[in-house]
Amino acid sequence: TKNYNTNINDKGVISISGNRSCNGTYSSLVDYNYSGLSYRSYDDRNSYICFDFKDHCISLSAYSIKSSNHSSPDFLKSWVIEGSNGENEWIELDSHTNEETLCTSSIIRTFHICKEKRIKQPFKFIRIRITGLNSRNYYYIEITNIEFFGKYYKH
Repeated sequence: TKNYNTNINDKGVISISGNRSCNGTYSSLVDYNYSGLSYRSYDDRNSYICFDFKDHCISLSAYSIKSSNHSSPDFLKSWVIEGSNGENEWIELDSHTNEETLCTSSIIRTFHICKEKRIKQPFKFIRIRITGLNSRNYYYIEITNIEFFGKYYKH
């Protein structure tokens, strides 16, 4: 984002996909000045958001999530972060079950990939996938932003 001084999804530097419902946009996930409603997926046990770094790869060391800003939020509690180079096989990099730290409106939390799970291999695709019910017992992924940290490589 700093290198392009614009929204990297809108610019085509990355591509974001998932099972988005009507709330929020994919571009809002990487727009840290975004003030509209949070992104929200469909209520689906396999809800996900996938980031395609296109001509680049990332070796992930940490990520930050900004929780929902909705008036009746569905806070994310159980999820997995996975990496792939072909979208067929996914490698788990981090997971949380019944995590309560994102259960406050518009709070930002950073999660570090533990050394045992940190894989030196860079990935072209990173996805977040819901693995359990959220704070209101649905399968929505509802977040305002997500940011990845690590080494960024030309593919």
